[in-house]
Amino acid sequence: MAAMPSPYPVRLALRPGVQIGNTCASRFPMTSGDRMRADLSVTSVPKAPQVFNPDTQASDIDVTELYSATYEWLVTFKDFCKRCDGFMVS
Repeated sequence: MAAMPSPYPVRLALRPGVQIGNTCASRFPMTSGDRMRADLSVTSVPKAPQVFNPDTQASDIDVTELYSATYEWLVTFKDFCKRCDGFMVS
């Protein structure tokens, strides 16, 4: 049986937006063009594409660099969470 999407009610939808806004503003000062990496470090160096092929080894992948979010994306998600009426998570 397939998992059914579950509602993310308004009261919970606000939490990520508020947390992102408060935490990023105080602990991780970012500006346009910056991105936050998986280890929560902030860099202005553009993300380099990761190429995967059959010979790629796990040790070839820099997970910290692979997973990141731009300042612009974080602001967009924060604003979405603050104004939405809840959303579905599947």
